[in-house]
Amino acid sequence: MDEDSFNIYISGIDTYGSINTVSRSDVNIIATINPNTSKILLTSIPRDMYVPLYGKSGLNDKLTHAGVYGIDTSIKTLENFLDTDIDYYVRINFNSLISLVDYIGGIDVYSDYEFKAGNRIYKKGLNTNLTGEEALAFSRNRYAFSDGDRQRGRNQEKVIEAIINKVTESRDINTYLNLVSTLENSFQTNMSKDNIQEIINKQIENNYKWNITSIDVNGYDHMDYTYSYPWQKLYVMQVDTDSLNKAKIEINNALNEN
Repeated sequence: MDEDSFNIYISGIDTYGSINTVSRSDVNIIATINPNTSKILLTSIPRDMYVPLYGKSGLNDKLTHAGVYGIDTSIKTLENFLDTDIDYYVRINFNSLISLVDYIGGIDVYSDYEFKAGNRIYKKGLNTNLTGEEALAFSRNRYAFSDGDRQRGRNQEKVIEAIINKVTESRDINTYLNLVSTLENSFQTNMSKDNIQEIINKQIENNYKWNITSIDVNGYDHMDYTYSYPWQKLYVMQVDTDSLNKAKIEINNALNEN
């Protein structure tokens, strides 16, 4: 792996309120960042993916349930699943996204489909000036799509891409520092202040124009018993091995490109 490239696990829990709440991780996205190529790869793993939970013997479980056992369980589970190292994590909830998008003045998001969510109709193509609430509604809807949670994951990747594009428009270091300072109580991370400062400094110094691509791990609808609910069958997604292997290759290539 190139020494400058790294993976960030973006974990989104399905709650409002305090970020300290113990809850399922409904958003599971790995951002593979390579400054040498100015590329970011976003890999989404559906919440219901049927995976072995790290440190738990017996039945597999939905990936989302790993969040109940702590962020470390989610990280180790995904490291084993994707055969990669996760260097950092950022854990957010509904309020985190609303606050972030509103703080940066809204985002422009591309949609693959026209659909209605909340109080807004999202057209196929570019949707401009989404507020925090509208970005959240765009990210949460799955019932409007035949691909359900798979498309929801893709839409979440589009929101992350839009946020990155908006934030990196600035070359003022105070903009970044104020953003982190204002929102620091609405997210959790294992990045130290020095880590964050270094990332900001590199962005300012190099003025990266990020080329952002997205993929997702796919699977098959299934009913099975789970580690967390062994007494009844639940809907799970059995992994498509070809899709998983492709994601592993894409992540590895993104980390090692020069």
